[in-house]
Amino acid sequence: MATATTEPVTEDAPRFSLGVPDIQAVRAAAELPEDVWNAIQGLLDRYLNDATVGPLKAARPVDDLSGLFSGPALERAVGPDRTALLDEGFPRVARLQVGDASAQLTALIGPGGVAVVAADIHVLVTGAVIGGGLTIERSGELHLARDGDAWKVGGYDVSVTRSGPDGIVTTTTTSTP
Repeated sequence: MATATTEPVTEDAPRFSLGVPDIQAVRAAAELPEDVWNAIQGLLDRYLNDATVGPLKAARPVDDLSGLFSGPALERAVGPDRTALLDEGFPRVARLQVGDASAQLTALIGPGGVAVVAADIHVLVTGAVIGGGLTIERSGELHLARDGDAWKVGGYDVSVTRSGPDGIVTTTTTSTP
């Protein structure tokens, strides 16, 4: 089984495109620090590759989500919300294309630094499976916060639509820790 990693995504792996962040700050001239930007980019890229691209290319489940999710969000991600957050249980997908993986960030910055970041995401993945094509479109918001030394998903409101040879299945989920 595959494991969600804390390793950087390889150069040839798909990456999220991040828009100019919307900063909501106590101080008017606040910016998203580079180390936070890099941590958020890494987290979103790992989510894309560990929860969607890797499982689809290898026809394998995702085993460990603790590197991506924390607290109550982790409990729900491994349980009732799994089908909305992960793309597993499909046969191997050929000609996998990530048509879009974009996120618009909103950061809340207080006197102590970045408190939380909301990532408004959109992911569009297409490919071929036995019997026809597969399209997966996921959108929604991931709530990102520090968990120890790492940034993780602490909450989410995500919708996914999958269409393939067997028809269309839509799953919507929310979690508010």
